[in-house]
Amino acid sequence: MAEATVNTLRSSTSLIDHFQLGLVNHAAAGRRFLEKRLLFVPEGHPATTRTLANTLLQIAALGKVPREAVQAIWSAAFLLD
Repeated sequence: MAEATVNTLRSSTSLIDHFQLGLVNHAAAGRRFLEKRLLFVPEGHPATTRTLANTLLQIAALGKVPREAVQAIWSAAFLLD
């Protein structure tokens, strides 16, 4: 991430700045982000504890997630399910 972007993230709390950077800043944007990356499946179904637990397991399977984060994500997913 460019230094200017990092500084903007650190110094700004307005939703417009986050929106301009393409960051998720509300539930609908989060859902679109997850569905676009096939992390929330099936698309369009309600967000329940089971579907969110499955989403967490999908996130944990991403290649660049550190091992400790994977363990934390799996723990949360098991608590939801």
